[in-house]
Amino acid sequence: MDALSPGDPERFGDHAIVGRLGVGPRGAVYLGRDSDDGELRAIKPLTDESADDSETLDRLRSVKRVSSSYVARVFDVGVEDGTPYVVREHVEGRSLAETVEADGPLTDDALERVAVGVPTALTSAHLAGVTHRGLTPHNVILGADGPRVTGRRWARRARPRWRCSGPRRRGPSRPTSRPPEPKPTETQDRRSNPQSAGTNTATHLLQACHPGRRRSTCP
Repeated sequence: MDALSPGDPERFGDHAIVGRLGVGPRGAVYLGRDSDDGELRAIKPLTDESADDSETLDRLRSVKRVSSSYVARVFDVGVEDGTPYVVREHVEGRSLAETVEADGPLTDDALERVAVGVPTALTSAHLAGVTHRGLTPHNVILGADGPRVTGRRWARRARPRWRCSGPRRRGPSRPTSRPPEPKPTETQDRRSNPQSAGTNTATHLLQACHPGRRRSTCP
């Protein structure tokens, strides 16, 4: 945790700011507590989002429905002085990108935890009607008890639209045999199977970290 700088906010909602967790391309992430003995929470101001955009706020609140030990929990979404913010679980650890850059490619148990944890996180989100639209090695945090998926680019998953064609009219008889249905493409199969999609995403994350050793380090 880094010390606060002049001009940093003092609080967001019920949480008093006690320090900086870090600074990224989209601004600072703070640490805060809702009481003197409360747990630390990571608080991210969304300075590039409008407080009047109810759709964005509802989209971020939808992540609260996701229940998984591999997803950093979202506790609150609010607006402070015209700036939207997200309060989420604070996970102590480095990102997947930072870990690979400092220590080299993952191996053995560490590799297995990411290969299992990331697909599990995305599957849990899928079942809650939520999808992650910006997953990268930078928002997979490697905590002491396993990886946690975080980030701000969550979205409600679109539901399929069903259309009723109404009662069929009686008419001339038609042949009962039908041509065989085409086999689903690989893309369609991944979309219909969240576990398959999550495994594929985990593999791409690991490849993004160390593209020169894809065959030897990725599942």
